[in-house]
Amino acid sequence: MLLAVQTVSGLVLLAFVWNQIKIGGVKDAILFTPVSVCFTGKVVLSMVAYDYCTLGTYVVVGSMCPLVSLPIEVFCFEEHRVRVSLGMIGSIITICAGVAMYGMNQSKLGGQ
Repeated sequence: MLLAVQTVSGLVLLAFVWNQIKIGGVKDAILFTPVSVCFTGKVVLSMVAYDYCTLGTYVVVGSMCPLVSLPIEVFCFEEHRVRVSLGMIGSIITICAGVAMYGMNQSKLGGQ
């Protein structure tokens, strides 16, 4: 139901700005295909994860995504390279510390 509401909301909002949207050609679609595949995989794996983990565990582990995405952004995007700052590193260390604390105490919190 939630997905249907999100889809309809997106389509309604797009209806007002449809003439302003610039759609690229086939080359752009091919370049964007890996993003679509990754997003679909994330959605499917999320549904599977809900069968085995609590929502809290899923959210905490999901917060670790910057550990995977930051190196990809730094090394794969030449034109728009991300500059890693001390703030980013500090944020990732904070995330890792939070996940470690959750992992050490999840039995006390009722997590799986």
